[in-house]
Amino acid sequence: MASTGDDDSDPDECEREGDDSESDDNESDDSESDDNESDDSESDDNESDDNESEDEDEDEDEDEDESAALPDPFPAPPPRRKPPANPATVLYAGRPSLLSYPRSITLILASAFVAWQYQDLSGWVLFLGSLSAVLTAAWLTVDRSRRLYLIMPIRLEIMEGLVAKNSREVRIADIRAINIRKTGLKGLMGVGTVEFATAGGDEIDVAFQDVYGADRIKNLVRRLQDHDS
Repeated sequence: MASTGDDDSDPDECEREGDDSESDDNESDDSESDDNESDDSESDDNESDDNESEDEDEDEDEDEDESAALPDPFPAPPPRRKPPANPATVLYAGRPSLLSYPRSITLILASAFVAWQYQDLSGWVLFLGSLSAVLTAAWLTVDRSRRLYLIMPIRLEIMEGLVAKNSREVRIADIRAINIRKTGLKGLMGVGTVEFATAGGDEIDVAFQDVYGADRIKNLVRRLQDHDS
């Protein structure tokens, strides 16, 4: 009878052992699945990191392209023009305008008209009229030739005289005031006197008298001063 009890207990133990082994197998399968899931999650994380890095690179490239396409809000100023290197270069040379001799011009025209109009009456009329026109024109030419006005990169100069010439000059950097005087009909035609003062007061050091384009002369000197500053 004792042997029968032992035989009955053996199948139960075998069943329990089989269940335990099955549970162990299930646990091992679960651990393997967990490992697989962790591997999958790691691979997903790596892929997301790669995608984020690619997106960042693309954003940086787009920012660089946009910055290259946008114009510079503060462009570099253009280079300033320098005056000629040779200080003896003459930028302006002028004399008193013919429009500043209205009487002489009127006398020349009147003498020529009388000589032509009354040449049939007497030869003396033609001679005297022609002589008057020629002498007046000669005097006008000589008077204009006595004065020469020069503007150079670093100074302006007045030369006076026919044979023995006198010269006065002023450095452009020393000029403090530039005045323009225009009067009468010749002033309306652009003829005026340009006065240069170095002390900034009423005393005039150099004056270009009765020159045409007085405003243009003043602007030229101001530009030269701006280049030097």
